[in-house]
Order: sequence, then C-alpha cells, then structure tokens
Amino acid sequence: MTQGIPPFFIAGANPRIVATTALEISDGSQASSSEDQTPPTQPYEADPAPPFFNPREVEGDGFVFPEMRSPPVSLNHDTAYFNAGSLSPRSVHAVPALFVEEQYVLARHVMRYIDCGRYGAMSKVVAITRKGKHIVWQQAIRSCVPAAISMLALDRGKVFLAEEITYPVTNNEVQTKYIRKAGFEPKSYPLQGGFFVKVTQLEQILRQTGPGLLHLMHPTLESHMVVLDEISVSKWCATIREPYHGNMLTVKLYHFMEWIGQEFIELCNPIKSSL
Repeated sequence: MTQGIPPFFIAGANPRIVATTALEISDGSQASSSEDQTPPTQPYEADPAPPFFNPREVEGDGFVFPEMRSPPVSLNHDTAYFNAGSLSPRSVHAVPALFVEEQYVLARHVMRYIDCGRYGAMSKVVAITRKGKHIVWQQAIRSCVPAAISMLALDRGKVFLAEEITYPVTNNEVQTKYIRKAGFEPKSYPLQGGFFVKVTQLEQILRQTGPGLLHLMHPTLESHMVVLDEISVSKWCATIREPYHGNMLTVKLYHFMEWIGQEFIELCNPIKSSL
C-alpha cells in the first residue's frame, strides 16, 4: 500500500447498462417525474452533531472502527506524477476529496480486516463487518466500480476482482465486463424524479432485490459508485459501503439524497441454459 497519498479522487464514467426495468409504485402507476422537494421537517436535521460511531457496536475480537484513508495511486494503471522533493505519487486526475462530512454521519460500523486473494489482512484492503458484509477498499484513484462489485461478489461467494480494483473504469462496457467476470448479470433500475421520489423508489427496489450498486453524482468525487444496503424514508437515513475510504456508514439522507444518480444496479445470478 502506498503511504502518504493525499485524498485525491475522480471516479469512473457515469454507468449505464442497456437492460432496464421501470419501477412501478404499488398502485401500478409510474413514479412521478416532478421535482418533489424534501419534506420541510426531517427527524435528524434538528441535530447537527449525531454520533460519529455506532453506539451499538464496540471494538473487540479483531473488529475495529475504520480509519480515515484515501485510495493509493496505481502506478501501473493511473497517470501519476511526483512533486519536487516528495516521494509520494499523485494522480493527474485527482482533486481533494472527502465523501461525507462528519456531521452527516449517524454511524460508522466496525469491521475486521481479512486475508483475501493476494491481499493479506495487514494490507487492510478487504474487511468484513459483524453482520458478514464485505468491504473492499479501492486500490486506484478511479476504481470504485470494481471495488463495489467485489463487495457484493464476496458476500455471495462469487469472484473477487483482485486485479481489477487497481484499474480505473472509463466506460460502461468495461463496467458490464467486470460485473459478468464477478459472476453476475446486471439489471438496471432507472431512477427518475426529484430527490424524495428517488429515495422512495430505492426503498421499494431494495425490498425486492436486496443490496446493489448505486450510482452517485458527488460534488467532489463526481461520478462514484457505492453499495446501498439499506435506505429508509421513515428513519431518514441510508446504510452504504463506500469504497473510496473503504468503510461502511449510516448517513443522513440530507445531502446524500442530492447525490443519488440515475441508476441502481441489481447483480443477478446468470440464467443457466437448459440446452
């Protein structure tokens, strides 16, 4: 792992998969595309300083709260340079980045680093939570997509993209290739409408599919991919696995819902031919 890398990042291209499935509301009508506004009162907005760590989780038995870190620059697959007098490489694609400010974090979840493929536990690349959710820290400036795919692949006993998490993703064709290499077929759910409509759509989708890939348009990271595990309108929060810092967070929907992109991707098992 390269040390001393500043928190620089620009994610891969805006992911789009050809196959789409329109989400219908329970009464059979299509979701409204109007720009619905956030309800005026939310349960967490009145509290500007929520707990940074999950009070229901404690460190121990090898489980620790995640450290704050940024992905290393991949010298084989990134465009890097060195400043005069510094031995730390920087990416030409990079900008300073922080995924979310602490006042919007409701919980950080403990995890235990594990051996996985060529990455030993000491490298702190792959971890697992107490609930058995895998976390993969991306190993290149723009490799959020293969890292997010690998989290779900490890959850389900599929192929860990050990080499690909050091590659940048630059187009949708490569993204689809990675999903298939991991042992899945992508199923895309387009997200339409305003912020609140998208949150409602995602809550309904997760009831059908379970965790999947969520495209974000982050103000600093730009195009970014995370694993969405839970989202709740009533609790006004979302639980995600975020590959840039390599951790699992529960965050307020305030701000997060503004970043939700145009697509949620379910990773489906391939249909076996009867021939």
